[in-house]
Amino acid sequence: MAAPVRLFIAAAVPPGTALRRLMRELGELDPGLRLVDGDLHLTLKFLGDTPWERTVEVTDMLRAICERAPSCELNLQGIGAFPRLERPQVVWAGIAPTEPVVALAREIESTCAELGFPREDRPYRPHVTLARVKGRPSRELPGWIASHASTTFHGFELNEVTLYQSELRRSGPVYTPLASVPLAMGN
Repeated sequence: MAAPVRLFIAAAVPPGTALRRLMRELGELDPGLRLVDGDLHLTLKFLGDTPWERTVEVTDMLRAICERAPSCELNLQGIGAFPRLERPQVVWAGIAPTEPVVALAREIESTCAELGFPREDRPYRPHVTLARVKGRPSRELPGWIASHASTTFHGFELNEVTLYQSELRRSGPVYTPLASVPLAMGN
């Protein structure tokens, strides 16, 4: 039996010129941040350590969901922080509209629970992680985040969902796509 792999389900998000510029600005504002290096994504469900053999089952589950879920147009909109603005640990970009993403994530969550994966203990909030705060954030960071709370960056089509493997390394996580499944044609 193969060793377990760390898995999550997500949709790739193109960064766009304005968001790249903003991420450079963010890195200059607070050098203690670890900016997301590589492809941005919208996580729909974190599965955690999973036996390799279950990747086929998860991919089949995604196919069944995605053939019914319509593709949709979304915007990257607004910058925020988890757990809260005053003590940011994660800096993220929001998604609008949230309804189609929340519906898709809810369907994936429910079906994964039927397959024995644990349910999330927090409500789902669609977002794209831009940076993680390492150590104490700069004093300017909360104000900078607040000043971009309403900024709209660019639109993109959510038309595919991917099962990723995540390998944690000293230099940061490495994400490998294992299977990509197209969504149904939008309305």
